Amino acid sequence: MRRLEKLVDAFGALCLGLLLALMVAQVVMRYFFRYTPFFTEEIGRYLLVWSALAGTALAVRQRGHIRIDVVLAALPEGARRWWIAALDVWCLLLFVAIAVSGAEMAWFARNQTSQGMQLPLVWPYAGVPIFFVLAALFAVANLLPQRPADETTPTR
Repeated sequence: MRRLEKLVDAFGALCLGLLLALMVAQVVMRYFFRYTPFFTEEIGRYLLVWSALAGTALAVRQRGHIRIDVVLAALPEGARRWWIAALDVWCLLLFVAIAVSGAEMAWFARNQTSQGMQLPLVWPYAGVPIFFVLAALFAVANLLPQRPADETTPTR
């Protein structure tokens, strides 16, 4: 699981790095050469979405999403573990539902192309099911007892 987490992290960082390079190139080309390549905005948009989706999956693994701790703070220690597990199960169900809907959306868009580059829209849309399946896997991993090798992963 740790390798998968590192892979998703590297992919998200790669997307952000490419996005930065693309946007810098776009600004330089626009202001110095009075030319803006048509593909920079579209590719930049896809890179931003995919990096955000990768970050979503990573935040699930690291339990880094926003949460309200009022109920958690009011519960005794034993009940806290059950409450966290119940929330993780609900999130897991939500991730599976989003992954299934995202797969349906990507399948529906398989014959459609983007406006500028004429890319099949299945590729940008595929990020939703891919990263929500990863989020579901990470949620399952969070539900399982932690092994000593995973102690570096922050917990709630």
